Amino acid sequence: RVYHLNTLYELNQEISTLRNVREVLEASLLYLIGVSGLRRGLIAIYKNDELHPRNFVYRGMRKDTATRWLKQLEPHLKAPYIREVCVVQDATEYSSLPSPSYPSPSRRGEGEGELAGLLKNYQFGVWLPLEVDEQTWGGIALGEKLSETTFTEDDLELLSTIAINIQNVLSNVSLIEALNQA
Repeated sequence: RVYHLNTLYELNQEISTLRNVREVLEASLLYLIGVSGLRRGLIAIYKNDELHPRNFVYRGMRKDTATRWLKQLEPHLKAPYIREVCVVQDATEYSSLPSPSYPSPSRRGEGEGELAGLLKNYQFGVWLPLEVDEQTWGGIALGEKLSETTFTEDDLELLSTIAINIQNVLSNVSLIEALNQA
């Protein structure tokens, strides 16, 4: 738990002073990859019902691969399960956990296995949803660990807490950007 608090403090120190969404996304992704020892990662932010991300950053993959993955994610963007944490265990098995920010759906819908398959095909191990405000949302796709171990409950708790912290900073930065444009 002390490690978690220290990690959250360091991330907050790193991103809370940034004043632009892209900078927050870049710093957050680098931090997530470094702290968790991941092979790759991607964060995408969407507005309203758009299927194309407003902002996205990626590491550990080529731009065409990131763009292709985002394109294949489009059919899932309006499904309720996109707002849940999805953890890929292996090619056929997955678990879907409610995100701390979203209510748990009463039952799993069709397509959740497809999302897990899509994550696995691009060597992602976890999907973490983000809800910045009523009109802005997104998600974090995190690659498998360099250690080739699975994500533990402790890992998922820390990653979910980091995602909430990122949401809060993005919300503040979005407000600052809107004020600067007015």
